[in-house]
Amino acid sequence: MKNEERMAYELYLKLYSYYQKNYDISIKQFYRIATRSESKHVAIVEGLIKRYNLKNEDFTNIDNSEESKSGVYEISKIQELYDTLYAIGQESIEDALKVGCKVEVTDINDLNKYITEAKKANAQDLQAAFEFLRRGSYHHYWAFDRALKRIGKENGCYVEGDPVLTNKEGIYPKR
Repeated sequence: MKNEERMAYELYLKLYSYYQKNYDISIKQFYRIATRSESKHVAIVEGLIKRYNLKNEDFTNIDNSEESKSGVYEISKIQELYDTLYAIGQESIEDALKVGCKVEVTDINDLNKYITEAKKANAQDLQAAFEFLRRGSYHHYWAFDRALKRIGKENGCYVEGDPVLTNKEGIYPKR
C-alpha cells in the first residue's frame, strides 16, 4: 500500500508538472490530491510499518530532494504501472484525469481486500487506517469524476468497456 500511495503522489505531481510546463494548464486536482492527501497516506502506512516492525527497506520513500528517484520503483509491477499510466496521462487532459480515476479505483479495490483481511485478523488499527485511506480514495475519485464532467465528459470516470472503470460492481455510483 505504501508503494501504491507513493506512486499516486509522484504520478499526480508529474502529470501536474507536465501540463503546467508544456501547455500552461494547471490541473489542480493532481497537485492538491498529491500534496494534501497522498503524502499523508504514505505517512499513515509508514506508521503501520514501524508499528509492526516491517522492513522499511522493502518500500520506496517519497524524496523531495534534487537527487530524488521520483518515478523509480524497485517493484517491477509498480514501475510498469507508473510508466504506463504516465504515458497515457500525457495524451490529453481527459486521459490524465482518467488515469487519476484508475489509480483511485485500484486503491479502493486493494483497500477493500486489506480491510477484509484486517477484520478477519481483528486488527482494528489496520482496519481503521485502511478505511481512512479508502475514504480518501473515494474523495479523490469523485474529484477526478467532477473534473471530467466539467470538460464535457458526461459520464465522468465511468467508461463502458474499460476493465477498471466499467462500474460492474456498482461500488462507484454515479452522483
